[in-house]
Amino acid sequence: MVPINMSMDARMMLTRMSLIYEREQGRRVRMSRDEDLVAIINFALQSLNKEYRRYYDAFVALLSAGEIRELVAQGAQIYRGAKVGDTPAAPSDAAPVTARTYRGVTQELTAAVPVDRREEAVKPEAAAKPKRIYRGRVVED
Repeated sequence: MVPINMSMDARMMLTRMSLIYEREQGRRVRMSRDEDLVAIINFALQSLNKEYRRYYDAFVALLSAGEIRELVAQGAQIYRGAKVGDTPAAPSDAAPVTARTYRGVTQELTAAVPVDRREEAVKPEAAAKPKRIYRGRVVED
């Protein structure tokens, strides 16, 4: 198999995933073996570990479309939801997106309602008189 050329950030996320994989599976992996890389990536589909999922999402976000194609050709099962870049970009006069897909679940998008943050701001309380401390004790005035 051809070695996959990916960024250092993606390799770092893959290394973190390999540590969790080794801990949960009890099996050593080598980053130089393509079969082990594919096993680490495919383990994300079965893992319930939130930390592993977070690293997997960060890893996939760092990959380009060409790198994803290489990994899929070697047997990795990668899902990216609506972020897959295999299709050309939509023209600017296209209809606005009303739904998005993430991990196979379609969610309807709602219009964002602008919120005035000034009304929600907490009013500062009156400044408290600073306390004097002498030898670890508060001195009352």
